[in-house]
Amino acid sequence: MNTNDIDLSEIEWMLFKHAPDKPACYVKFDRNITVQQFAEEIKARMPEEIRSRLDYYGPDVLFNSPERNSPINATEDPDLARQIYLTTSWESGCSEGYYARVCAVSTSERKPGRTTIWVAKTFDVKVAVALDICLHCWVDCGGKKAAKDILAHIIFD
Repeated sequence: MNTNDIDLSEIEWMLFKHAPDKPACYVKFDRNITVQQFAEEIKARMPEEIRSRLDYYGPDVLFNSPERNSPINATEDPDLARQIYLTTSWESGCSEGYYARVCAVSTSERKPGRTTIWVAKTFDVKVAVALDICLHCWVDCGGKKAAKDILAHIIFD
């Protein structure tokens, strides 16, 4: 796989703003980007070699759902938006294919939760693995050099 133009830097899904009455270097949590914005960021970064082999990809909500324009969250409680992290995984489907997912997971003891915010389906396990490597870099800034080395050795049929 050609890795020359792949952007594996982390997607800035948590936004911060200047903290009032503090020096310029101090920031405070503002909000999370929306599920739709997150999906658009993934689409813009996804290599064509992966995208062309996916059966489906996008937000894990209906096309016209207001949830697409809601900030990424793991529960119904908007006050917990900062107390989440994103996880990625790929797995074999129940009846066919492979799925790559991004989930928001609440770390709040008061209101734990888990919500799938983005999903992709493919029939090629190598595509699922390659996408999972990219997703790990995009959500938790995994080792970019190691990721590029692994991706470079994946040869799609």
